Amino acid sequence: DDKAGPAFDETGSISFSPDGKHFAYCAKSKGLVFVVLDGIKSPAYSKLLRADVLFSLSGTSVYAAKTGSEAFIVVDGQRRGSYDDIVDLAVSPKSKHIAYVARRHQRQYLIVDANESRYDDDISQLTFAPDGSKLAFAARNRKSKRKKIILDGRAQREYDDIEGLSFSPDGQRLVYYAENGGKRFLVDNGREGPLGDIPSAVNL
Repeated sequence: DDKAGPAFDETGSISFSPDGKHFAYCAKSKGLVFVVLDGIKSPAYSKLLRADVLFSLSGTSVYAAKTGSEAFIVVDGQRRGSYDDIVDLAVSPKSKHIAYVARRHQRQYLIVDANESRYDDDISQLTFAPDGSKLAFAARNRKSKRKKIILDGRAQREYDDIEGLSFSPDGQRLVYYAENGGKRFLVDNGREGPLGDIPSAVNL
């Protein structure tokens, strides 16, 4: 709209909300980082979890930041939580749920909305079903280094490695790549199969 935004030393790429009504980008100035949301500059942060802002289908903006030794998420400009660090973040498409992985005093926590649970495993790949009704993630055992998928609190089989976690559009199927003993295959709702059997309904 031809309006000049705030001046910075460095700016990142622009992200738009799915409805096109909101935009955001990250920027740096004098060793500090900022988020500019709809042309409004955030307070100064010492670190951002990622170089973009997450938007839900309804336009809710979410990002994770750190100021000094305190890490937190910011939802539509409002700070939530207080941790030593935040290592993963996901928002359900319809803004019903926000999940993130945080660390405090060398312990790791999974926070879903206002509910905090402690985990001994390293958590990654937070993934919501399209309707937000299910949450899946990978959990890596710190001793054995093996990974397993946790779906709505229930653990699945362990593997040497797991990647490409994805729900089908209707949220009824969870698919991911797994590896054991150098062999790589596809796991579809807990059933193992060759890589050539990737379901067309799932985008990996």
